[in-house]
Amino acid sequence: MLWFENCDSTMDICHRFASFYDKDLLIGSSRQLSGRGTKNRVWESPKGNLYLSFLLFPRKRQVHTLHMIAALSVIEFLNINKLKSTIKWPNDIMINGEKISGILQENVYKNQSIQYSILGIGLNLNMDQKLNIDVPHTSVKLITSNVIDEKKSGNKISSLFSKFYLSKLSDNQISNLWKKEIDTISKEAQVLLLDGTELKGKVLCVDNNGDLVLKTKNDNQIIKAGMVKKLTISK
Repeated sequence: MLWFENCDSTMDICHRFASFYDKDLLIGSSRQLSGRGTKNRVWESPKGNLYLSFLLFPRKRQVHTLHMIAALSVIEFLNINKLKSTIKWPNDIMINGEKISGILQENVYKNQSIQYSILGIGLNLNMDQKLNIDVPHTSVKLITSNVIDEKKSGNKISSLFSKFYLSKLSDNQISNLWKKEIDTISKEAQVLLLDGTELKGKVLCVDNNGDLVLKTKNDNQIIKAGMVKKLTISK
């Protein structure tokens, strides 16, 4: 892992490396000055948290399983620290309804062939006060009062990621492990699509491709990308 105490964005560093480097790489930092989330939303990145980006040239794994492996790695890391978490589809790691981690995947294609993929993980470790954002959130320190070393945590998550990524588990088996951690099934949801459209309905399931199947008033919708804004338990 290449470690920075401060950087602009671990994602952007990986993109720069990909222009001349062709091996898997991990970039880590405890602070980002220009962190970003889905659809280039600003990702608040104060010092003391963990920001990781994996530059991957996937040859044995299907691209859609990479973010699943990242989520499973974060969940196992939190389990080691005696914290039970779940996934809010597609890539938010939650504890008691509050976001503690988010995952971002960016794929670069050429002639419909994957060139490389970058997985970003943001994990709230040592944040000791809430940020001024409209998403309920928490951190390991806010829950446990414990301070955890950011760099050592990055190395541990890297080890967990490699365990899944290089395992003999099939992509379907990875997908099934990931689906077991999702708390979104059988709930009424408001889903914001990438084009700004909002859908409401009951979440029926998540398929093996990681797509959300939503039963709306008119039909069933298969949602490949979007953000679940609100969840309520169906009666």
